[in-house]
Amino acid sequence: SDTPRNRALKEKIAPALARFGGIGVRIEDDYLVTPTGVERPSALVPREIDALERLLSQPRAPRDPSVTARYMRDRTGR
Repeated sequence: SDTPRNRALKEKIAPALARFGGIGVRIEDDYLVTPTGVERPSALVPREIDALERLLSQPRAPRDPSVTARYMRDRTGR
């Protein structure tokens, strides 16, 4: 809808839309069915631009080389 908030968002993301206009994004939710009910872990993932930018600006933990090697072995079979 055409609200002040939506207009501000469109203005803010216009450069990114111009740059990445031909790329699609699909957001999926994951659900876990447990003995006590249904959980949606993906609800913890931010979807608003400000929240995503805050998350992405945080330092990341260094990669564990053994995990990377295991992933590559599993992926390539070597």
